[in-house]
Amino acid sequence: MNIADILRELTLGEKASLCSGEGSWDTKDLSRLNIPSIHMTDGPCGVRNQKRGQSKADPATCFPAPCLLACSFDPELLAMVGSAIGEECRAIGVHLLLAPGVNLKRSPLGGRNFEYFSEDPLLAGMCAAGYIRGVQTQGVGAVLKHFALNNQENWRLVSNSIVDEATMRELYLRPFEIAVKSAKPAAVMTSYNRVNGIYASEHSALLTGVLRDEWGYEGLVVSDWGAVNDRVAGLRAGMDFEMPGSAAVNDPRILKAVQTGELSSATLDTAVERILTLVERLSQSAPCTKQFDINAHHALARRAAAESVVLLENNGLLPLSKTPAIIGRLAEEPHFQGSGSAHVNPTEQDNFLAACHQAGLVPSYAPGWASGGHEAENPALLRQATELARNSESVVLFLGTEASDESEGFDRKDFQLSNAQQQLARAVIEANRNTVVVVQAGGVVDLACAEDASAILYAYLSGQAGGAALYDLIFGEVSPSGKLPETFPLRLEDTPCYDSFGLRDTFYTEKTAMGYRYYNAVNKNVRWPFGHGLTYSDFELKDVTAITQNASITVSGVLQNIGNTMAAQTVQVYASEPGTEVHALCGFIKLKLRPNEKRTFSVTFPYRQMAHWDEVAHCFALNTGNCHIQVGFSSRDIRHTCTLYCESWSGEQLSAALAPPETRTTNTRFHSNSTVQDLLDTDIGKMLFSKLSKELEEERKRGEIDDNFYHMYLAQIRQYPLRTFVLATHGKFTWHMLSKLLALLDEPSPDMNEAATLLQTIRVI
Repeated sequence: MNIADILRELTLGEKASLCSGEGSWDTKDLSRLNIPSIHMTDGPCGVRNQKRGQSKADPATCFPAPCLLACSFDPELLAMVGSAIGEECRAIGVHLLLAPGVNLKRSPLGGRNFEYFSEDPLLAGMCAAGYIRGVQTQGVGAVLKHFALNNQENWRLVSNSIVDEATMRELYLRPFEIAVKSAKPAAVMTSYNRVNGIYASEHSALLTGVLRDEWGYEGLVVSDWGAVNDRVAGLRAGMDFEMPGSAAVNDPRILKAVQTGELSSATLDTAVERILTLVERLSQSAPCTKQFDINAHHALARRAAAESVVLLENNGLLPLSKTPAIIGRLAEEPHFQGSGSAHVNPTEQDNFLAACHQAGLVPSYAPGWASGGHEAENPALLRQATELARNSESVVLFLGTEASDESEGFDRKDFQLSNAQQQLARAVIEANRNTVVVVQAGGVVDLACAEDASAILYAYLSGQAGGAALYDLIFGEVSPSGKLPETFPLRLEDTPCYDSFGLRDTFYTEKTAMGYRYYNAVNKNVRWPFGHGLTYSDFELKDVTAITQNASITVSGVLQNIGNTMAAQTVQVYASEPGTEVHALCGFIKLKLRPNEKRTFSVTFPYRQMAHWDEVAHCFALNTGNCHIQVGFSSRDIRHTCTLYCESWSGEQLSAALAPPETRTTNTRFHSNSTVQDLLDTDIGKMLFSKLSKELEEERKRGEIDDNFYHMYLAQIRQYPLRTFVLATHGKFTWHMLSKLLALLDEPSPDMNEAATLLQTIRVI
């Protein structure tokens, strides 16, 4: 029976039922019509196939996080990693992988920055496209997320991203567009937040106007878990599928909406057809029964990390030829992955100290700070580490953040290392300038304390094989070739969104002056610029030319390795639209060359890549005049500049205008989108927060959630809007009960016994 026949056979109730999941990780099956269920789970660092109540997920390879993979500037490497993850999905029994995330890194404080690729839309989009293509070669679907403007974790369930259309089009929608058009993900996930006052899960201009009508997307649109605000409005807007399942809550609402004419049957049929199409496609790629090659995937994780780690500074100390002293607890207890839904149960785990031992080296070691958290300062350990550094020929010093610092659900409070680590870094480097600093972190950290080190390697979160990869790099088995996918500012106050990031109503006042575009435009000093990264060799660019043809520009030249080491270098091409001074990344290519080898390269990009959004004509457009092309090895290491005259160009006029900024008000003090935080000055709110906190602690004690999820949920409790408890309890806490609770909250002396009764059914999501 084909899908058209199935649609005719389905009852209205069955159609409504198919529009939400069965539990947290599956679509519903319908044996009457031979409709199977498909299984989905989290990514992007590996397969996190974990059901609620289980303390650990199925073992899977923990690959480097996207924050590090993006440093490779190599979409083909991302495709290899994606393909391996797809293989593991099939072996474990997963049809749909909830990855990758492609939101831009607007601020260094973004709690989920480790899951995202870059501050640049081209790099982020190309990395995501490579990853998606790799996953989907295995017959597994990839889910592109979080659409759109999800650039912070604080208040994410109710936050409002207030942004002009040009900024959306030129920056924040661009990586989604690249990935959708070039990789065709099986599904796109809507974000939690509002965009100009409208929840993303019911934003018709985004979900239908942009995604489908403009970009031609034909796949499924699924909600983020618990992101549904108004299910019927979401269906009308183009949000097909709700997760997790809330059958008792929203299925009846869909049914009633069709019966009353609030929702057309054609709209429901369209959503069901998309769901069935995806189920049919992915269920035919049956999960394999064989195990994946654990050793091969671990080796790929090691290679991916080695080709992505960034050498920020080197005065010639690296690579090392003799055994160094090793200082820092992260050398044996590495911070190699982030927390939250991206957390993977690794098949094995390397560390740098063990990698040295496996290679026959027996280095002296000092942990530097006490276990139980890197904030635990210990004068005795500091003295031990300083003395070891003073009496050693060279030192490798490990610094970094902890898993509890970076997670889904909350943003970082600052980008400083702990006081204990700053003291350690200054003391060790003062005692021995021949110090290599290795940093493990999910995002940007302030390394002022390490500025006098002889070398700095930024490892981000390098996955389960990161320790061995660092051994390869430090001892010269591999030359570093990673490039920074984001700017490292000198101070947090220097970031253009410093005054507006993390607020409940977030105004994108910096507009398109984000990241390196801003720092370069105002000539502001930074610690390290976007695209920066050194190798163990030297390279030269020669014979660089640029031509324009058919509304595109081709930059060609010769790259030569003039050093003594085989190494890879990334040629980066930046361009400015005529009449502007802002250069943006328009293309790049990575080449690995032997000593003295040279190779011709060519990078072609369309005018659209450097065009601006014309809000009057409602299209992308390019001004007439001279276009300046910069070619080099970072956004501030420009080796050649070319000038081309470009005729004006205009893209296709688009009809789906995005909603302008708006403010929605309510006449009551509390409403369904009021958060637990909003209620904390009331006795009812205090009772609710206490209940949720205690239940969360009890779940951890029973082993139903691990520390990873405990910290994430604990940070989020205050930010839950009341509506989410209806969905989370599958209707045990009903909409009617929510209305009664809201009425109690508006009373000057509410009946606390009645409130306690209403709150009994509420639980943590």
